[in-house]
Amino acid sequence: MLNLNCETMLNVCVALLVFLAATVDGLREGQIRLVGGKNDNDGTVVIYHNRKWGSICDDEWDMRDARVTCQQLGFPGAKKAARRSEFGRGRRRMWMSRVRCSGFESQLRYCMFFGWGRIRHRCRGGWRSAGVVCLPKKNPGTDGTPIYSTTPTPATTTEALHNSGVQIRIRGGRYFWEGRLEVKRNPEETAWGTVCGKVWSIRETMVACRELGLDFGKQALQVNYFGGQNMDKIYNEVKCTGRESRLDECFRVETADSVSCAGKHLVAGIVCSKFLPDLIPSLHRLEESILLQDRPLYYLQCALEENCLSSSATTIRNSSKNWMGASRRLLKFSTVVHNRGVADFRPYRAKGQWEWHQCHMHYHSMEVFAHYDIIDEHGNRLAEGSKASFCLEDSRCENGITPKYDCTGFGDQGLSVNCSDNYMNDIDCQWIDITDIPVGKYIFKMEVNPKLLVAELDYDNNVAVCDLTYTMYNAFLQNC
Repeated sequence: MLNLNCETMLNVCVALLVFLAATVDGLREGQIRLVGGKNDNDGTVVIYHNRKWGSICDDEWDMRDARVTCQQLGFPGAKKAARRSEFGRGRRRMWMSRVRCSGFESQLRYCMFFGWGRIRHRCRGGWRSAGVVCLPKKNPGTDGTPIYSTTPTPATTTEALHNSGVQIRIRGGRYFWEGRLEVKRNPEETAWGTVCGKVWSIRETMVACRELGLDFGKQALQVNYFGGQNMDKIYNEVKCTGRESRLDECFRVETADSVSCAGKHLVAGIVCSKFLPDLIPSLHRLEESILLQDRPLYYLQCALEENCLSSSATTIRNSSKNWMGASRRLLKFSTVVHNRGVADFRPYRAKGQWEWHQCHMHYHSMEVFAHYDIIDEHGNRLAEGSKASFCLEDSRCENGITPKYDCTGFGDQGLSVNCSDNYMNDIDCQWIDITDIPVGKYIFKMEVNPKLLVAELDYDNNVAVCDLTYTMYNAFLQNC
């Protein structure tokens, strides 16, 4: 006979009651729905937790969160991440805030957020509920366009087939805009292969996404995230500038006995998107903010530690006993960068990977956010500088837009759409050390997001090039 004591029976009953409570009304933990919209594909998002419906704060709500929401509801994607209770309050109770999805989650509850019911003060009130506008569901065969399943499956395939040259497709992704890249050298070949991912970058991803008709490259993967490790490598290396219309136009090295991929796990993959940020530096603010300043090396020790001075400053610091009295000439200027894209610009590193700099007492979310060069008429680089992003935030936004990112108290960093991040010329390291440069005329070059670590709609507008005139007492920027 089965021997069950009272405690065991009590645990069984509690578990049974929890299960019945979650299913008796046909609702599941984490289920979501849209309310207040005019159509079935738009509205305020409410989520089911602890047998109660609650809304979601729009604090940090963006297109990645909207895409996860729409896909969980069975729509093919998201058109808009609605904020400020555009479709109404939804519910008085608020369950989630500071939602941060990567875009790959199957349900909204699997995204990072502040905790159930933990709501920041700024979320309180009836005007901070998050909503979405989803792409409508398509009926197969009504308009002749391809129909993509709204249910994620590992068999999703998107192809770009041509009459000649390299053929490409992506497979293994959960959605049609992602997967490992498969190639054929020409249409006559029957077997598909992969590309070695060792040197695969965002430039090649941009070209592949463009050829496949999937808009822009968002992420370049170098390992077998989407499988393919047992497939033959057709190309050991593919190098593109990023402006090509087809992968066939890029430089390619075929795999052979003497040239082989370093590992089976190195499989090139891509993630495409039409929703990306686009950084544009302000040329007007750059021109009007230029100035010269002489400062003793004694007051630049933190800047020296962060490599904000030329190498001669380090030599003086290490070799001279009178280094504290040595002076550095600094060309100072402001860097104001606007986000004119359709998605927020977020740092490449997650918050847990930010680097703490003890001297300046702040974190760096991007080690190189902007790079500066001074070049002579022959193209030689005479001096350079770089700016780490220690506080990437919405310094100023256009009318009607509420700033979302604030560095205060180790807050989340980023740059919202139609907002600007302002590094003024009175901030440490917002300069180029020109102590070793003679007076004359030069080319000044500034580039934001120089290593292309964060995907954008367009990288060409990240660069500002100006004529620099440097005299002993003044400096001017013109023709930017």
